[in-house]
Amino acid sequence: MASLERVELISSKRDITLLFALFVTLLALSLGFEYYKYRELTKFDSQLVHATILKQYTKTKITKKGRTKTYQILKLQSDDGFSFYSTASKKLPNYKGKNVELEVWAGKISFLEYLKGFFAFSKILHVNTEPTFNNTVANSIMHQHNTKDMQDIYKALFLAKPLPYALQKTFSNLGISHLVAISGFHLGVLSALLFLLIKYPYIYLQNNYFPYRSYKRDTFMLITLILLNYMLFIGSPPSLLRAFVMLVVGFILYERGIKIISMQTLLLSALLIIALFPRLIFNIGLFLSLSGVFYIFLFLIHFQDKSKIWQFAVLPFWVYLMMLPYSLAIFGNFSLLHPLSILWTSLFTLFYPLAIFLHLI
Repeated sequence: MASLERVELISSKRDITLLFALFVTLLALSLGFEYYKYRELTKFDSQLVHATILKQYTKTKITKKGRTKTYQILKLQSDDGFSFYSTASKKLPNYKGKNVELEVWAGKISFLEYLKGFFAFSKILHVNTEPTFNNTVANSIMHQHNTKDMQDIYKALFLAKPLPYALQKTFSNLGISHLVAISGFHLGVLSALLFLLIKYPYIYLQNNYFPYRSYKRDTFMLITLILLNYMLFIGSPPSLLRAFVMLVVGFILYERGIKIISMQTLLLSALLIIALFPRLIFNIGLFLSLSGVFYIFLFLIHFQDKSKIWQFAVLPFWVYLMMLPYSLAIFGNFSLLHPLSILWTSLFTLFYPLAIFLHLI
């Protein structure tokens, strides 16, 4: 029996108009809410802000008088969603990952600076020393490794913790930075793993207790709920947020018989992400992610008649070659080890779930 052919998302000028109207409406609402938070932050010369310290490192510079000045740079993520940089005394203890209350002098920044991320002087008023669940998990990961490098790598891999600069440089030289930074690739592996773990127990329960339910819909809703909680738990990194939105959009369209492997689907996802999270317009990772998906879709559309095995074997080479110019233009480094990232990426789909399982036990 022939299967029903899926339809394109946009098939008329009316569809284009409705899509554009939806995008503009959502973007206006999102920007309006962000502007309200911006006005609250800049209402007075200084404002109390609750934030998490994402990065903390020492910097040294030569002043105009020829003296050496040493201080610390802090990158913070506020509870309201905006990120900013500030400075602190070189004697400040290591509060990386801690929740703090600060007085922030941000009265003179513009709305554009607020969206992009800004610098402001600040003063730490209180440090929350009570361990959070996230910190408890991080400590558990650390106790399973003897070296600091391995501790940092697995905290980045599982909890989206920032890597030290030296490790970032090493992974960049190897061409495998994308494997450590949690992104849509990791979300895809986690989704497949959860699907395999949930599918067969659910089908057994469905056949015996509720045969009227759709296992695909219910399984997806359960997986989405688990991934949403995981994303919130690790602080909703932009790369994971982008992938999560595309996952939800993709399934909704799939349920309604609309083509998933389509440039129109990618366009809708991109517009929704920008409309709901306008800060990501200034995140270069958004455009790298969309570019990667664009080339994957381009490959699958033009080689859809090839076997799945052929596609699986050739696709990593295609994506690597297409994304290489972006990598060279943005990061500016290349080594003979970079092409091996194709192999490491393929093997990572086996390593990642195995690493999660071994850490859990």
